Amino acid sequence: MSDRITRTDFRALFQDAVIDVNDLKPETQRALESVGLSVDDLRSVADTSGKITGQLAADQLFLFLDDRLDYDGSLQTIIESDPASPLQAGLTKAGVAIQALSDERKLSGRIRAKDFVARHTHGGFDLSRLTPADTSRLKALGLDMAALGRLDSDNLVSDSGALQRLFVLIDRLDKDGSPQTLATTTLHRAEETFVATASGQAMQILDNVFRPYDQQFTSYVDLSRALIDTSVSPVSIDVKHIPQTDATGCLDISTDMVKSFDPDAAAQLPAGAWDAYYMVRGEDSNGSIVGFRDEFQLGREIVDFTLDHGRPVIVGLSHSAEHFNLDAITDHFVVITGRRVDEEGRVYYDFQDPATSGQEFSQGRFYVDKDSGMLFRPPACTTDYPFFLNYQVTQVRPYADMVKPEWQLARRNGSSVID
Repeated sequence: MSDRITRTDFRALFQDAVIDVNDLKPETQRALESVGLSVDDLRSVADTSGKITGQLAADQLFLFLDDRLDYDGSLQTIIESDPASPLQAGLTKAGVAIQALSDERKLSGRIRAKDFVARHTHGGFDLSRLTPADTSRLKALGLDMAALGRLDSDNLVSDSGALQRLFVLIDRLDKDGSPQTLATTTLHRAEETFVATASGQAMQILDNVFRPYDQQFTSYVDLSRALIDTSVSPVSIDVKHIPQTDATGCLDISTDMVKSFDPDAAAQLPAGAWDAYYMVRGEDSNGSIVGFRDEFQLGREIVDFTLDHGRPVIVGLSHSAEHFNLDAITDHFVVITGRRVDEEGRVYYDFQDPATSGQEFSQGRFYVDKDSGMLFRPPACTTDYPFFLNYQVTQVRPYADMVKPEWQLARRNGSSVID
């Protein structure tokens, strides 16, 4: 029974390889000559520099071998071996050529757009970490720095759309003619080594500023990861609970709770939708949030600072993948009123939830993830709204007269959605 290679498998074998027709090994040339092929014959499918590389060239090489050496009548398969063949190991003429060229090929580094996005989904390129030397090098390579800066408003390139646009920018440095792949290395035949292409060099520089998320898409159905710290000093602020009367009034009602506690403090609350510190960088299709440890911890520090100065804190949270607010990530608002430690030594923050009715049901607890610093409330084993929801804090809304410059308010990173 004869063995065949399909056009698809042949393409996969050769499209990410480099074959330099002008520098074939002597044994390769002898094998090709034994089946009637010369170096000049191969030049008909090579580029002007004598190289066969890429998907188009792989297809042309397949059709060339199929036309010259294969006679099975199909343009989609080539017979590589046949028991009736008089050649060594039962190879056909086409099989001899394919084996010789396969041994000759040198693989170049190549990455597809979809693989680039998948590889970087669980983090982001932090452009603020680029050094002046990095920036100069990227400019010298030809990267469009203005377009790079427009990929994200807060210097982090993280959601799938921005990652795809980043790939396009890097791909413009590549000369393979394909918008779906780029070569990161190319073969230096004189030294038999691979060297980084302009695209590859740009990717290396950017990979150095890639930050994987410390918090990734966790649903938190239990308290196994809650922070234990018995040294935390307790704070309790008496804030009257007010239930919301419609589905969209949680921020207004949270503000009313603060106003009932201290009208002067309420006057210092942010009026704009973006006047908040965002602790998160995005959410997945289930509404679970992602972010960096230092940003979660700074959000918690803002909460602690406010509580320690005797004021409650309004925070936003995510509990689903729905986009109920302008930042496309925050679903609900509550008021944090205290900080304590439970009987297991776990730190938690009391909050008043306007989505509940009745003072006895209004209190909730945000626990602290011991690894990332994220504030969360695990869902309860009930079908009662909103207790079955998984709360994860997305933003803190500090008072204007307490804001510190390093808090970086109005950062719009909450709009990043992960596919």
